Amino acid sequence: MATPDHFKERRQAKREARKVRADRLKKWVPLIKTLCDRYGITVAEIPSGFQLRHQEYIINWWLPTNKIMIQYAGSGETREFMPDGEPGEPKIITAIKKLVEVTRGEKVSTTTQSPS
Repeated sequence: MATPDHFKERRQAKREARKVRADRLKKWVPLIKTLCDRYGITVAEIPSGFQLRHQEYIINWWLPTNKIMIQYAGSGETREFMPDGEPGEPKIITAIKKLVEVTRGEKVSTTTQSPS
């Protein structure tokens, strides 16, 4: 039978894993802010993550869980973003690419060149 200490240790291990994940994802924040500036997406810091806004779309990204929720402001409906992106590319980069494709109809380049 599991003891209270066992549950406490599991909870502590999960907390540490979320902290490590958040620290790993923070290295992408400068690139994300550059991409967002380039394509006119507003970035705001929220508790435990970031909120990206473009036209009527809102993306909430929580670093500790790497969860991405997309909301269409007109409907108020919120959905979790489940991408089929490139291996090694963070889900948030894929979400930004999809957002720009949907709203502007153009492909996003993650290189340093300006958009065409």
